[in-house]
Amino acid sequence: YSFSLQNSKEKAVVTTKSFTAMALISILLLNEISDICGYIDNINELPVMGEKVIRKYEDMARDIGESMNIDSYYFLSNTPSIGLAREAKLKLLEMTLARSDYFNILDFRHGPQAVVDQNTLITIFLSDKGIDYEYDLASEMKQKGANLMIFGDIVPKKFYSLTENIVEVGTRLPDFIRGILYLPVVHFLSYYKAVKIGLDPDKPKNLTYYVEVKNSGGK
Repeated sequence: YSFSLQNSKEKAVVTTKSFTAMALISILLLNEISDICGYIDNINELPVMGEKVIRKYEDMARDIGESMNIDSYYFLSNTPSIGLAREAKLKLLEMTLARSDYFNILDFRHGPQAVVDQNTLITIFLSDKGIDYEYDLASEMKQKGANLMIFGDIVPKKFYSLTENIVEVGTRLPDFIRGILYLPVVHFLSYYKAVKIGLDPDKPKNLTYYVEVKNSGGK
């Protein structure tokens, strides 16, 4: 099978539009072939939800992106949003060349947290089942001086005592669907960071529009 996404032609080297489109088509396919999903009415509302998220949180993303006090970025999540954390890290790295990485919530508590300081932004994508672990980690990172950014559906009030940087999408959808609505905010953050430090976010260093694999002629 093949699918043509008519409105997702990418103009920039950093594939923000095409990745979001591929994520959406994956959700739609899962809805069609799986009896565990059944959220088609809500999925059809994702574009409208996305516009609301952009209007509400673009300014927050700009403020964080333009902050010159932040020089390292870590995206944390539990399953099933670990792939989203990885993609967020990749987009920020490509656009800004800043130090960034992604980790599972519990993995970060072992060794990686050693790098945390007041110049660190830790972004946490909240899960439905690991919220207590995620709050504990957010609290610890706050005590270590880190800046926090929290993404969730309905974010528990206790997180608001840790940071003002909270993106709440309010969809009542499960983790693996609502995560697509976080992407525009991450993209804006990366974009404004790149512009602030004088980089062209559409033309990252050492990257091309497509990857060409050449045959070296060896056996």
